[in-house]
Amino acid sequence: MTLYILTMLAGFAVLIFWPVSRDKLIRNASKSLAVVVFSVGLVGLMSQLLVPVV
Repeated sequence: MTLYILTMLAGFAVLIFWPVSRDKLIRNASKSLAVVVFSVGLVGLMSQLLVPVV
């Protein structure tokens, strides 16, 4: 479960600390990368939390 929380934090780190470029394509790509990394962590965390319930 800790791995998924760290993955979610990595998504935040990509979003916050990624160098802001003037190029709109690079800026959108970094935001998309952050969303994908955060989503993977969130889905993994939710699956670990819901396994004991089911």
